[in-house]
Amino acid sequence: MDVAAKARLAWQLTFTLYVCLLVSLTLDHTILRHTFYWPVWLMQTAPLLLILPGLLQHRARSGTWLCFMILFHLMSAIDHAATTEHTVIYSSIAILTLALFTTSLLFVRWQRMQDPL
Repeated sequence: MDVAAKARLAWQLTFTLYVCLLVSLTLDHTILRHTFYWPVWLMQTAPLLLILPGLLQHRARSGTWLCFMILFHLMSAIDHAATTEHTVIYSSIAILTLALFTTSLLFVRWQRMQDPL
């Protein structure tokens, strides 16, 4: 498998997990929590939506920013898994976020190898 195919596969996985993270954050705020605090939901999802255009254009820089931003979501999911009664759900969100971090990191690496700065 050449670098271009690896980058394409990593981008597809990254984008799929990215959408799953957005859906899981929305479901978390609408179903699991007792009240919907839209400012908190907006603070969690708006930064992720800012990198969407670059991610759709397969830009490695957007993948790098995604890696930085989802570290907050990983820490939040681990904290919620340890302190709430929905341990399984928040543990799955933490695993989803960790998988997104890994695939995004691989996408950035292989995309940079394919088209250097």
